[in-house]
Amino acid sequence: MNDKPAQTPPHNAAPVNDRPKRASTAALVALYFTPLMPKRTARTDLYRLIFAGHLARQALLAPLARLGLAAGDDAVLLALAEAGKSGMPATELAEATGMPDPMLAKRLERLIEFDQVERCALGPDLTPGVDLTGAGRDNAEVLLAHWLRLEDALMGELSRKDRKKLRRILKRFNALLALQVEP
Repeated sequence: MNDKPAQTPPHNAAPVNDRPKRASTAALVALYFTPLMPKRTARTDLYRLIFAGHLARQALLAPLARLGLAAGDDAVLLALAEAGKSGMPATELAEATGMPDPMLAKRLERLIEFDQVERCALGPDLTPGVDLTGAGRDNAEVLLAHWLRLEDALMGELSRKDRKKLRRILKRFNALLALQVEP
C-alpha cells in the first residue's frame, strides 16, 4: 500500500481537456507551412485555393506516414486496387499513375521490398505484371477510405448541383493552368 498522499495538480495547471485553448491543427499548419504573403495577395481566391490544396495534400499524406509509405505510393496502390484482383502490366500502371517508367520501376522495387506489391504473370500469354499483396490490398482500402472521408468532410455540405458546378469550375481551372505551364 502506498503511504504517500495523492498529489493535487498545481493551482495554475492546464486542464486535461485544453483543446479550446490550443491552436487548431490547421492554424499550426498555416503558421509553419504558409509562406508569408502580403495581405493583398493572401486575400485572393487563388491564394486560398493554393492553400486549400496544400492542406488537402497534407491530410492525404497522414495515413501514408502512419503506414510507413511515401508520397506517391498511394497512386500505385489505389491504381492496382482499382484494377481488381488480376493486377496489371507495369506499362499500364505507369499510364494510370502518370509516373515515368524509371520512377515507377524504383517505386515498385521498394513496394515489393515492403510487401505491398508482387510481380505476377497476367493472362494466357503470361505478360509480366504487378499486383497487390494482401498487405498492399489492406493498405489500399485504408487509403481509399481516408480519401473518401476527406472528400465527404470537404464536400458533404454541398448539394449535388453545387458539387457538379464546383467540379466543372475546377476542371476549367486545371485546363487554364495547364496552358500556363506549357512551353
